[in-house]
Amino acid sequence: MAVRIPKVYDLHVSIPAEGDWRTAAELLTLLRVKGIGLPLDSAEIPTLKNAQIVVVRRLNLTPRSTKELKESLAKLRRRYELISVYPSSQQLLAASVKDSRIDLLPAVALLDLDVRASHLAEAARHEIRLEVEVASILRVEGEERIKLLAGLSRLIKLALNSGMPIVVSSGAKNPFELCGYNSLAALAWLAGIPAEHIKECIYKEPRRLVEINRRKLLQPPLPKGVELVK
Repeated sequence: MAVRIPKVYDLHVSIPAEGDWRTAAELLTLLRVKGIGLPLDSAEIPTLKNAQIVVVRRLNLTPRSTKELKESLAKLRRRYELISVYPSSQQLLAASVKDSRIDLLPAVALLDLDVRASHLAEAARHEIRLEVEVASILRVEGEERIKLLAGLSRLIKLALNSGMPIVVSSGAKNPFELCGYNSLAALAWLAGIPAEHIKECIYKEPRRLVEINRRKLLQPPLPKGVELVK
């Protein structure tokens, strides 16, 4: 009996608008990718709609200060289905892990910071996921790859021990870095995700995040000054 390969959401595809989207759409279909997180206006890419690829509106924030981070989140949260933050300092890291308006913290953005278990436990309490973008592994080799894998493995272990959910994405910058379930699984294992967690990180958690955020966006916004307290 043939093994059925799950259809996945790849929550970070960063192929530019002028890229080869015809090839990308064909490969996404062959790889059984159901939807992609895209930091672009999907109206520019009709081939995705024609290929019945679900586009998840994504925003990547690279704030220069905590004030800029908070202002951006307040202004843009309800315009996007996914928001990721790339903190460039310890101060921004500390602010990011406490803000439930953030969905994803990419592991590659944390490698040069002093990330501790307490940071990731705080992120978990605010339902923020660690995002592991596996195409980054393919872009380096030799000692640089060894260093990258060691850094990713450390963050993954910290996240698992802290209860922080993990999402595996391709982070593809061109069509040939796109991944289906099997490639994502192989690279996730290489990065340090234990085999028993791989399906959760590749298939279940990305789908869960998209469904939760789409339901939230259907709800009317709270009046200014009103917050939900958990």
